[in-house]
Amino acid sequence: MRTTLTAVSALALLAMATPASAADVYASTKDPVSYTAGAPAPTWTGLILGVGAVGAYTNHDLEFTKNTVTQVELNGVSGFGPGADFLVGFRYQMGPRLVVGIEAEYDILDTPGTLSFPTQGWSADINKEGQWAILGTLGLLVNKETMAYVGAGYGQGFYHISVPGTHVGLATNPTVDEIVFKAGLEAKLPWVAPGAFIRGEYEFRAGDTTTLWSATQTHCEVCNTAALKDTPDTNVAKVVLGYQFGTGATSLEVFK
Repeated sequence: MRTTLTAVSALALLAMATPASAADVYASTKDPVSYTAGAPAPTWTGLILGVGAVGAYTNHDLEFTKNTVTQVELNGVSGFGPGADFLVGFRYQMGPRLVVGIEAEYDILDTPGTLSFPTQGWSADINKEGQWAILGTLGLLVNKETMAYVGAGYGQGFYHISVPGTHVGLATNPTVDEIVFKAGLEAKLPWVAPGAFIRGEYEFRAGDTTTLWSATQTHCEVCNTAALKDTPDTNVAKVVLGYQFGTGATSLEVFK
């Protein structure tokens, strides 16, 4: 009888332990990124600094006007070239997946193009040499280490125009106001450093219309005014390596 009771007790204890053991085995097979309770996830709140490589394509929409009436329009004068990007910003993680921020960036560029006016007997080289912008950003966390984001803001582009010989009145260093939009994907690099990240992004910069040259007739009863205007836009591709100062933890429970 004692042997029988001992066997029954052992079977009961085994039955009570089996569900817990099975649950442990099942939990261990699930994605640790999404389901491991209590494990830390990197925060997306903090100051960010970055530096990167740029490829930029600038298109010029040229317009020759007489008394504000368009006489000739030429779209397609363009230039492509490399550059470098410098980034500083601050962002804040709102809830489990949203990240808001503000960023300032400056790019050093070299996108040469040529304006040619054979009927007037002259041509000019126009080169975008730099640009800056301040943007607000909104990000959505794909997982604990990846974020998709968009941004919009205001900036300026810096151009240099050089003419062989002399052309009186041509702007040589025009500054163009720009509306800036961008979208990208950022991934953290914890195996490099706790706050390291890499991002790839596309940026579109719509420039305001700028007068490059104008002239008005003198000593006339009805004087005419002629002008050469440019409306440039720039497409930019960037790869940026950066670091975030702020490496706290967020429970991975939010990613379930």
